[in-house]
Amino acid sequence: MKFKVPSLHYHAYPKAGKWEMIPSKSLKGWRDFALAYNPGVAFACEAIVDDPHSVYDLTNKGHLVAVITNGTAVLGMGDIGPLAAKPVMEGKSVLIKYFSGLDSIDLELAETDPYKLIEHIAALAPSFGAINLEDIKAPECFIVEQALIERLTIPVFHDDQHGTAIVVCAAVLNGLYLKNLSIEEAIVVVNGAGAGALACLSLLCHFGLKKENIWLCDQKGVVYKGREHVNPYKAEYAQNTCKRTLSEALQGADVFLGLSKGRILTKDMLSVMSARPLIFALANPVPEIFPEEVYEAHPDALVSTGRSDYPNQINNILCFPYMFKGALAVRASCISQEMKKACVQELENIAREGEWGSCGAYEGELHSFGSKYFIPKAFDPRLRVRLPMAIAQAAVRSGVAFLEESVLLDFKQQLIWEAYSWLPTFCRLYLRKSFEISYFSKPFFVFSYDLDAQDRWKLFKSALLALQSHDLCTVKVVHPKGGLYFDDSDLPHCGQTDLSTVHLHGFSCLPGQDIFKLKSELHEECCLISLLKEAKQDTKQYLTQLMKAASVLYQSPCELKDLNSSNMIWSVPLEISLPCDTHIYGETLYIHKNISFRDMIELAALVMGRVYEHNT
Repeated sequence: MKFKVPSLHYHAYPKAGKWEMIPSKSLKGWRDFALAYNPGVAFACEAIVDDPHSVYDLTNKGHLVAVITNGTAVLGMGDIGPLAAKPVMEGKSVLIKYFSGLDSIDLELAETDPYKLIEHIAALAPSFGAINLEDIKAPECFIVEQALIERLTIPVFHDDQHGTAIVVCAAVLNGLYLKNLSIEEAIVVVNGAGAGALACLSLLCHFGLKKENIWLCDQKGVVYKGREHVNPYKAEYAQNTCKRTLSEALQGADVFLGLSKGRILTKDMLSVMSARPLIFALANPVPEIFPEEVYEAHPDALVSTGRSDYPNQINNILCFPYMFKGALAVRASCISQEMKKACVQELENIAREGEWGSCGAYEGELHSFGSKYFIPKAFDPRLRVRLPMAIAQAAVRSGVAFLEESVLLDFKQQLIWEAYSWLPTFCRLYLRKSFEISYFSKPFFVFSYDLDAQDRWKLFKSALLALQSHDLCTVKVVHPKGGLYFDDSDLPHCGQTDLSTVHLHGFSCLPGQDIFKLKSELHEECCLISLLKEAKQDTKQYLTQLMKAASVLYQSPCELKDLNSSNMIWSVPLEISLPCDTHIYGETLYIHKNISFRDMIELAALVMGRVYEHNT
């Protein structure tokens, strides 16, 4: 109840609702008006008549998703009707916009007859590039989705079924990997036989789960052969058994998948399961059993819920925005089974890399792949790049894409830039350069840190690993043994590669063996960077190149005050002041362990400027 008042205020102010329409073109005078409407709009209409596919180039169809419901099965609330379902659909549209960049509009239809609903949605379809069906009760949802897939040539995706199934499947596969059990051997008990649960079973079977190892339970107990009034969707998983209750079905089971109601599972019921069971208690807001109770029965259990306040949250947000993003990028005519499987596999892979690759999206402890982290979190930027790419590639491979594979390179660059534009300056510059230069030499990074300074490096390290995941660099983690120095004999030395090698503690940057020290100090409204002793000419030239790189990076001058004296002095913006305890020895720029994070990032940007200049 603590969210009731703030939620109502959130929905009502400063303007009622959660989204508004914003024009994408200017309308500042008569000429804009003539282009947007009469007489100019006629030319766009005629072009579409001549080539229907040009509608994707001339209108918003190719980036517009409809979220459609009749409000008959709203999560946690049931059949509340289309009017009361509107806040949920608005929220879905906002999530699609935020996580994928696609535009979305919600449509609530007052129609419970599935066949009439099919006709209504089919009639609306020309307006949209894709349709997200939402909160339609089973079994009507199966009828509606299948009919629309057969009739329409745009993607139709029932998120309650397939979004849930994709995320659950990835988590189950990773959980079984941690349990060291193949999916072919796993015994799975599912409680709740609605659209989401049945879709989960169908997708898991595509990955190798055997039907004879599936125990499906609904509100009447085990679905068994010969039971009356079982619809054909449930009957597909009926067992020839004497077991009748959920407790009996759980004996020896490896996985419990709950998509039912809260507090239906007890510690005693868990005690008959196999060692290290997988418990997916996904009822919301109260799960079938809380994680604390699971751990009392099985301390080594692998637990997942639908809640954000526990690890391993199963949330459809990990899937549906990216499914539409990837499908629309290649103008897929449908969501193929290959596209769903590609999404599952990429979610698996991202989780197995651990949270380091999340690029600083999360505060606090970063988890490696394990019991506390076997499914990615919602704000992980890797999702925004790798899921749409995997889905688009699968669409091309499975023959449902209208566009060819050649569009994927530009698509990937767009995705990377959108996902990582918030990164520290160094990483943004790196990404931009990697796009501009086709022959860009990928640096090899060695990451090292003082044992008492690990927290200061987490964001930067995760940023590097994220770049590596997109094949833009290579990263090696080195655990130090007491000091700043470490053995770099295993670094690559092929051609010019070593010139792009970057050490943290520190950065390979200085040609030659000259030793010098930099000092920074505030002076009026600028910062003066000084070379504290006479240096060789090539060193002076090199430092000048670094400052030029900084000048380009910040679009503000780094002015050289004195070139001829023993002290070279540059005037630079205050915000890139260097720490006093930074110095260069040989080819390594050493950074004091107490350096601020901002200073460390700015130093990295300066050094990477040298790499860019060398490679251009």
